[in-house]
Amino acid sequence: MRPAVRVAFVSHLRSGYFQRLTRGACRAADEHGGIVVREFPVSLRPASGFLRQPAERTLAAWRPAGVLAGLMDRSLGPLLKILRARPPVVNTMACTPRPGLTVVSGSTDATIARAVALFRQSGVRSPSFLCLESGAAERAARQALRRAAGGIDPGRALLVEPVDVDVVEDPEAPVAPIPRRLRAWLRGLARPAGVLCFQLGGGGYLIRACRELGLRVPEDVAVIGGDDADLSLRSEPTLTSILPSAEQVGYEAMKVLIRMMGGGSAPAGTVRVEATELHVRQSTARPRETGDTAAAMEYIGRHACEGIRVEDVLDRTQAVSRMTFYREFRKATGRSPGEAIRDRQLEEACRLLRQTSFSMSRVAEACGFSDASAFARTFRACRGLAPSAFRRRGRPGRV
Repeated sequence: MRPAVRVAFVSHLRSGYFQRLTRGACRAADEHGGIVVREFPVSLRPASGFLRQPAERTLAAWRPAGVLAGLMDRSLGPLLKILRARPPVVNTMACTPRPGLTVVSGSTDATIARAVALFRQSGVRSPSFLCLESGAAERAARQALRRAAGGIDPGRALLVEPVDVDVVEDPEAPVAPIPRRLRAWLRGLARPAGVLCFQLGGGGYLIRACRELGLRVPEDVAVIGGDDADLSLRSEPTLTSILPSAEQVGYEAMKVLIRMMGGGSAPAGTVRVEATELHVRQSTARPRETGDTAAAMEYIGRHACEGIRVEDVLDRTQAVSRMTFYREFRKATGRSPGEAIRDRQLEEACRLLRQTSFSMSRVAEACGFSDASAFARTFRACRGLAPSAFRRRGRPGRV
């Protein structure tokens, strides 16, 4: 029996986003087989002790064949320094290019496009962008804004104002005194304004800064951030956020790492995952009554097999009433949202029936049905035959 290939997960993130990223990475590892993973939590501040593990279980002692990281720029140097035999390292956050480091992350272009669409739907005609750190994040923002549809000028629309990370990432930290340039910039925005802040904690920081300056959110300034629910829900008002599809990022990052551990070459440049997750909350002005069918279909495509309901699609992707959403969704697709969820579940079920030898219970669970009986009833009603008969007509294989 071949020994298992060791892969280390190294990150200072402890949010739902990193949990979903890990789930996607483990799915890719499971598909490949023969991989064992171990998580190594690290400190946000390398000077205070990079690894939080006992000495006998540190990353260096474990000797992984590959490292999947979720680290900011300031943590990557200490990570690369402690790795004795330099294994392939794939990072899942935007960072400065380094020798021996591959980056697989979300697409800044896709994030900006989703934010601009939501702002314009809300009545904001000149979206603005705030970057609270210099370096890789600033460069990515400037490049993406130059490529953005509609000819966004980074010189006018983007403010780069580095702020202490402790103030930005702590939702309880006071923001006063607000940097002079940021204060003048916020007060000078044409109303109604809309600002996207890319950094972890940045959306909440921006909301607190607006409150300090007497600016109303979302009436004067609509705010979109890049935070997961743990920070977004602690803002007042709660923060509308756009995130890369964490599970897809993790999956693609692990696939790249597996290829590199097997002797394959590293990708040229950063690998960008276009899929994003939009969570509309209180910090953006109420949009005009126009549903976002494309966002709903994207969400259904990714999550239908997790047993989601129409209410989940409405909550995660829409800022309109339930009636408006149903009307516009049916007009655009010819189906109800519930039918679209069911069709996506059955599409995945057909794939599993053809390509695997999974039991009916396992297929039902993997596709989001409550049990095998409910799956069989729905499949027969929509496909005209039982799942077992469908499988016999196909060419079952194994995974």
